[in-house]
Amino acid sequence: MNHIPTICVCTIACSLAKADNRMGELTDQSPTWDRMSDSGIVIDGTCGGATASDSVNDAVPFARFYVKATAPNAVLDVTINSLEPTPIGFDPFVAVYCTGFDPASPEMNLLDADDDGAGYPNALSFGTTFLDPDSEYIVIVSSYSNWAPSQYGSFEVVLGDNLAFFNPCPADLNGDGVLNFFDVSAFLVAYNSKDPNADFNNDGIFNFFDVSAFLLGFNTGCP
Repeated sequence: MNHIPTICVCTIACSLAKADNRMGELTDQSPTWDRMSDSGIVIDGTCGGATASDSVNDAVPFARFYVKATAPNAVLDVTINSLEPTPIGFDPFVAVYCTGFDPASPEMNLLDADDDGAGYPNALSFGTTFLDPDSEYIVIVSSYSNWAPSQYGSFEVVLGDNLAFFNPCPADLNGDGVLNFFDVSAFLVAYNSKDPNADFNNDGIFNFFDVSAFLLGFNTGCP
């Protein structure tokens, strides 16, 4: 009997700690970029102020997440945890951008990058700068290597205090920054289960108007 309250408190605390997290997976269907090296990288805490050398790891898959500060002077705090059963299964790499991200120009607008800052095989971007609540930031999750199996795998993105995910592209239902079959599939699943994510006109009803609004957003594309 005495253990029940303790279990409840722990469960609540754990759920609160996980409030600002997202799961993701890199596959052979993910978009790719020519990842820069974090060896000798110089971080000065300003947008585009980071410099990094080129890397031999080209055509590496990545996933994109959009983040905002929810309070002034929020510290950059983004942790990427590998969810693979063995470390070599997936060794994540993280890069944070402000203003915009161009896969063909990985140094442009770079704010921070890391490989093993959270302890191998996990990555951590932390404390390089205070984030502007009026700005949008892009977190790129990738692999340290361009060879299998390390380049593919599942992961968790965990944000620190006063940071939150947002989606500037509502039709991108899986939040990877790309509009494709997976978003259409996610919409159909949500629509058939009457999930609020499929209520695109926010009227509480699931009908043709939601389908039409989703298709319009899908055809418009992401910023």
